[in-house]
Amino acid sequence: MIRAGICGAGFIAAAHARAYAALPHVQLTAVADPRPGKADQLAQRYGASAVASLEELLDAGVDVISICTPTPTHAQLTIAAMRAGKHVLCEKPIARTPAQAQTMIAAAQSAGVKFMVGHVSRYEVDHRKAKHVLERGDLGHLRMGFQSITGAFPEWSSNGWFADVAQSGGPIVDLAIHSFDYLLWVFGCPVVRVSAVGVEGKINLPSYVLTTLRFEDGGMGLVEVSWTHPRAQSLIVRTELSGTRGRLHWDYDEIAPMLVIREEVGKRNLVLVGEDSFAAEIADFVRCVVDDTPPPISGDAALEALRVSVAALESLETGYAVTLTQRKQE
Repeated sequence: MIRAGICGAGFIAAAHARAYAALPHVQLTAVADPRPGKADQLAQRYGASAVASLEELLDAGVDVISICTPTPTHAQLTIAAMRAGKHVLCEKPIARTPAQAQTMIAAAQSAGVKFMVGHVSRYEVDHRKAKHVLERGDLGHLRMGFQSITGAFPEWSSNGWFADVAQSGGPIVDLAIHSFDYLLWVFGCPVVRVSAVGVEGKINLPSYVLTTLRFEDGGMGLVEVSWTHPRAQSLIVRTELSGTRGRLHWDYDEIAPMLVIREEVGKRNLVLVGEDSFAAEIADFVRCVVDDTPPPISGDAALEALRVSVAALESLETGYAVTLTQRKQE
C-alpha cells in the first residue's frame, strides 16, 4: 500500500486527491494546508487526516507527496520532502527560477527518491494522440507548432500572488509553460532562441503575450497566452502542428472540470486541465515509484520549460530576443 500526502488544499490539490483516491493500493493519508479549514474540507472527502504543515505531513508516515502550493514555495517544500526520503510530484512550474530548479534536481539525486513535475498537458488525450501521430510519421518532419491558452486573470489565487510577477511569472510561467513543455516534447530538441511581446491588461504586468520559439532543428513555435479575457470565459485552448507532410489541429472550450459558483459573478470553470489527465499523470507517478523506474516527466525536462519561460520574461523586459544555447550551465 502506497500512502500519499498532499501539501496544499486548493483546486489543483483536489484533482490530485481524487486521482490518488481512485487508485488501487494507494491510500490518501493526509492533506496539509496552513489556512484554517482548507485542509479539513479536502481531507474529509477521502477519509484522510488534515494537518497544518509539511512537517506534520511528513510525520503522518506518507510515502509520496504532491506539492500543490504556490510557485514560490515549490523549491523549499520539495527539497524538505525529498530530504525526508519522500518521493515527490511537484506541480508545474518546477520552481520560479532555474537555480531553484537545479537545487531541487540535485536534492532528488542525493536523496535517491523519485522526482516528477506535473506538466499535465502531456496527459491530455488529444495532446498525447498528436504526439503518437507525429511519431508515426503522418505529418513528416515537424516544422511549426502553435498553441493558444486564453482566459481570465486567476483572481482566486491566495492573497493575489498571481498578480505579483516576481512570484508567479505572470501568464508566461503560469500558462505558457504548459505550451513550452509540450512543444519541447513533440519537437524533441531544445529551444535556442526566444522572443516575446506583450501588453498589460487589468493588472500591472503583461497579461497578453505572444512568444516565438526557434528550435535547434530549425523548427518554429508560436505560443499565445492571455489573462485578459472576460471573467465568465473558461480557458480556451487551440493547437496546431504542421510538418513537411501534413497538418494537425484541434481546439476546445470549457476544458475545466471544476465548477465554482460565486454569488456576484455566477458560475465559472477554473482548472486548466481535466480530471482524467490528472488521474493518468498520478497513476504514472505511482507506477514509477512502485516499479522503480524513471519518472515520465523529469526535473531536467521541467527545467528546460522553465528556462524558456524565463527567457520569454527577459525578452518582454528588454525588447530583444534571447539566445539560450550559451545559457545551459546557468
